[in-house]
Amino acid sequence: MPAARMEQLPPFSIVGIDFGGPLYRNNSDNKNYIVLFICGVTRAMHLEFFDNLTNETFLLALQRFITRRVRFIVEKATWGGVFHERLIRSVKLALRKTLGKTTVSREELETPLIEIEGVLNFRPLTYVFSEFQEPVPLTPAHMLLRRRVNSCQAYY
Repeated sequence: MPAARMEQLPPFSIVGIDFGGPLYRNNSDNKNYIVLFICGVTRAMHLEFFDNLTNETFLLALQRFITRRVRFIVEKATWGGVFHERLIRSVKLALRKTLGKTTVSREELETPLIEIEGVLNFRPLTYVFSEFQEPVPLTPAHMLLRRRVNSCQAYY
């Protein structure tokens, strides 16, 4: 691997961005969207929810992300958008399984999004051993929280 990929970097020092949607709510003809900010170091993710695809709403979502996390996006990276394309697929699948084709309010849509973010940040990044005595697999949540965690409940 290149030396740059072997450096120890803090979470969200390299970021990929991807959009998902449209999502529909009840009593509304408006489309809603999500933007995923995916950490290129830890594979952790941060979700933002917004009502339209204007530049202004994206910049507000980006500002919320920057306020909560530090960011840097690598230009022309050889690995491109592989890791965020896979995570947007996981988010869409989880939303489809959770909500089906029902239409819900903004709060009813935003709550499962945050839960999905938490669950996906607890996905294993390393080999999961079959033996009980083996080490706990490394997850993005370990690096975000900077401590050992054993359940998804510790994230909330």
